[in-house]
Amino acid sequence: MIESHLVAELHFFTGTMDSGKSTLALQTNHNHAARGRVGRIFTTHDRAGEAMLSSRLGLEQAALEVSEDFNFWRYVVDSLTHGARIDYLICDEAQFYSRDQVDLPKSSTTFRSMSSPLAYSPTSAPNSSPGLNAWWSWPIG
Repeated sequence: MIESHLVAELHFFTGTMDSGKSTLALQTNHNHAARGRVGRIFTTHDRAGEAMLSSRLGLEQAALEVSEDFNFWRYVVDSLTHGARIDYLICDEAQFYSRDQVDLPKSSTTFRSMSSPLAYSPTSAPNSSPGLNAWWSWPIG
């Protein structure tokens, strides 16, 4: 019997304001959903208001608002434990997330490979570069 292990991937997109990051996040969500995948969208401080991901093109999508005490790991574990399906996460406005929010538990085997690039890279650390915004996605399955 062949044992299969699913390993998540981290896709990190960064750019200046008005470079199309939120539009790309919305497009990525659309492409995944069109293929029957189920995901979650997270954001904070979006121009359209709380719990909304929007682009300057006028596109909008409901999202989960990331508060200061939000724990991505706990959210995913709790959701999956209760029978939810999550194939990917899209996290917009990542420059506003805290280090604790993006530095995943070291005990995680599924997400361990994603933790270091986002949490420790000087160019991608939260709030490290004024004017440089980001979003990231986790294709989980």
